[in-house]
Amino acid sequence: MGLISVVGPPGSGKTAWLMNDIQEKLRGGVRPHEIAAVTFTRAAASEIRRRLIQRFPEYRNEDFQWVGTVHSICSRLLQLKPVNIFVDSLLREFCARYPAYTFSPDPVHEEESDLGEIEVHEAMLRTPADWFEHFDSRRRNARISFDMQLKYFSENSHGLPLEWSVEMQEQYSDRKAAFLQEKQCFDFNGLLETVLLQRRCPPVHYIYCDEAQDNSPLVWAVLKMWAHESGCLDFTCLMDPDQCIYDPFLPADQPQTMDFIDRSQKFQLIQSYRLPRRVHEISEAWIRQNKRRMDRPFLPRDQDGLARGFRLREELDWDDLAFHPEGYEGSRWKAFVLSRTRWQATLMKQ
Repeated sequence: MGLISVVGPPGSGKTAWLMNDIQEKLRGGVRPHEIAAVTFTRAAASEIRRRLIQRFPEYRNEDFQWVGTVHSICSRLLQLKPVNIFVDSLLREFCARYPAYTFSPDPVHEEESDLGEIEVHEAMLRTPADWFEHFDSRRRNARISFDMQLKYFSENSHGLPLEWSVEMQEQYSDRKAAFLQEKQCFDFNGLLETVLLQRRCPPVHYIYCDEAQDNSPLVWAVLKMWAHESGCLDFTCLMDPDQCIYDPFLPADQPQTMDFIDRSQKFQLIQSYRLPRRVHEISEAWIRQNKRRMDRPFLPRDQDGLARGFRLREELDWDDLAFHPEGYEGSRWKAFVLSRTRWQATLMKQ
C-alpha cells in the first residue's frame, strides 16, 4: 500500500490536487465505488461529488457512496437508519427524561437528520450539559481513560460552570451510555468506535482524507484500519499542519499527522494564491513560535495586502458587540468578529 501526503499552505491548491487525482483514477477505469474520500464537513463532500458529476455526467450522486464525512461513511457501513442516531427525536427524548440537561445551541432540528449528511456539530460551552458532553466526547476521541481526561480537563479548561463536578460528569456519562444501549442507537463517537470494533471497512482501492491535520486519534484509528483491511492500493492525506485548529476540542493528533508525513511519499505545495504578503508575514511570525512545527517553504500571493489587529478581549465591550447577526445593528462597535469554530468564539468571549 502506498502512503501519499499532500502538504501545502492555505490556498495552495490541495483541493485541486485531490480533484485532479480522483479524475485521473476515473479516466483510467477506476469505478466511483472503489474510491473513498473523507472530508471534514458535509459541504466539502457535496462539492467534491458535484464537481465529479459535472466532469463525468454518466455518474450520479449515489455512485460516490464513499465520499463524505467519516461519520456518514461509518453509518453507511453499519447500515443504520436515522432513528438509530442520537440526534433529533432521540436527543429530545433524552433531554425530556433528564430535564436538567439542556444544550446550547439547541441541537434539535425541525427536520430529522439526513443519515448521509452526518457530521460533528460543535457546541457553545455555556451550560453544564455542554461541558459534560465535551468532556465525554474529547475523552473518547483521544482514546484515553476517564482519569487522563480529568487531568487534561483540570489543567486546560477555564470558565467551568459551578454545576460541573466529577460526580456529575460520571452520572451524565453513565446515563447517556445506558440510554444509547436501551434505544440501540449511536452517538457520533459510537459510530466510529463500533466500526473500529467490528472491523467494518468500505470495499475501496483508494482512500483520500482531506484536512487530515485535524484527525483525532479515533479518526486516525478508523482510517488506518480501512487502509490496511480494504486491500487499499493508495492512502492519501491532504493537510496543512499549521492549520491544526481542533486540538482543544476533538482533539487533533499532531504526532500521528507528522508520522504519516515522514513515512509517505510527499507532494509539497508552496505557493499560496490566497494570502498576500502582509498577512503571510504576521502569520509566519506567530507560527514560527511553535518549535515542533514542520519547517517548510511558503510563498505568499504577489500582493502586499492589508492587516490590522487589536486586542479583542481588552478593547471590545462584549456586552455591546453581539455574536449574532440580529444583534449587530445599532451597536456602537463597527466590527465583525469571525472565528473558525464556536469553541474559539467561546474562549474569545471569556
